[in-house]
Amino acid sequence: MVLNSTTLPSLAPEQLDVGSGLQDYAVFEYAIRSGLNDVNIAVETSSDLAIWTSPGEIDFLEQIDHGDGTLTVRCRTSNPVAPGDRPPFARVRVLFLGP
Repeated sequence: MVLNSTTLPSLAPEQLDVGSGLQDYAVFEYAIRSGLNDVNIAVETSSDLAIWTSPGEIDFLEQIDHGDGTLTVRCRTSNPVAPGDRPPFARVRVLFLGP
């Protein structure tokens, strides 16, 4: 896979209705190869870039199969982001579980 702006992780605000009307959430997206059975992938969050929480304050939204061996995973912050608030920092942590 060639890295470009469509395959790098991203964090952006998005209005979603998760049961209580439209609210602003920080949505985190990242791309992975399909069929990765020997890795553990977790989204971690931080408010200061020093202390990271795993699995973080992130809820799974969807996984999109592109049919080319890649998937896009979409997650959102557990709580809405109020106007003027800074969303948490987020990163993808990948651990190889192979032999």
